[in-house]
Parts: sequence; C-alpha cells; structure tokens
Amino acid sequence: MSKSFKNFFGNNSALEEIFNNLYPSILEDSPLEASKYFKKYWNIWENHAKDEKFNNSVPGAVFEKLFEIYCYLLKYKIIAKDEYFKNVPLVKPDFLLENDKNNYLFLSLKTSLRERWKQADWEAIYFKQYYPDAVCILVTFNAREESTLQSKINEDLLKGLDNSCLATSSKFDDLLFDFFN
Repeated sequence: MSKSFKNFFGNNSALEEIFNNLYPSILEDSPLEASKYFKKYWNIWENHAKDEKFNNSVPGAVFEKLFEIYCYLLKYKIIAKDEYFKNVPLVKPDFLLENDKNNYLFLSLKTSLRERWKQADWEAIYFKQYYPDAVCILVTFNAREESTLQSKINEDLLKGLDNSCLATSSKFDDLLFDFFN
C-alpha cells in the first residue's frame, strides 16, 4: 500500500479532512510503542476537538483510524475491521489481528466505556465460541472506567474479555508485544 490517505479513508472525506489537517505526516511516522503513538496523536485530537462540535461517532472513528494507521506502520496483519469474520455471525470486531502463529487478537476500541463494555464482553464471549484461543481486549482512553472494568475482569465477573488497558499505557505496549512475539 502506498503512503496515501486515500487508501485509508475511501469515501469518508470528512474523516480524511480531519487527518489531513491534524496529522499531515502521520504516515511517515516510525512508531515503536503504541502508548507513545497514542499519547502524541490523541493529544492532538483532544486539543482540536475541545474547540469544535462533532457528532458523537467522530472521536471513535478517529481512534479506530489512528489504530489502523499504527498497524499499517508496523505491518501488523488486520484480518477484519468492523466486519463479520468467517463463520461468526452477529459480531463485528473493531479490529481482529493475526500473528505469525495464526492466533487472533480481538480488539474493542472505545474512547469511553459507559455501558459499552457489556457489548464488548458479549461479543468476545460469542467470538470465543468459534475461536476459543482468541485473546480479547478492550482498549480505551478513560482511566477511571478502565480501572473499574479491569477490576471486573480480575474478579472473573466477565466471561469474554481477557483484559483491558488504556491506549496510552505501557500495558497496551506489553499486550501487543506479547501477541506479536
């Protein structure tokens, strides 16, 4: 894939415009750690968004596109992106990644959680009925909500999600490193 925003945005010209304005050289980045990448680029988004009015879906779309570009830059294999995967009905993972060992990493990306962690857990439960060895993680930016969710995971109250983390945390770096190495 050539380094052009056109390859990432298709017909979503509004999102492409945001990236052209806020991240004109992002495709030239050489990120090593997800946490630093998201600290840098999400901070740019937050500074921009506080002065603008956006539809509630725009921050999530920006988060997902930032992650897609991160995967592209590191040559991570995305096998599904907000789409059904093989024979698993009803579930559209935000991202499904595959490593060299043919293992799956199911990621739910949420800028904030509110009650949406329940949907992420249900989707992970259902996905694991078909791919029980998949690792299912919810990634967010809200520290308080993530801590509460992690407590639920630690107490074994959730049956699908294996973990949660902040996109800006070293824990996210470690989870990605462990999966791809």
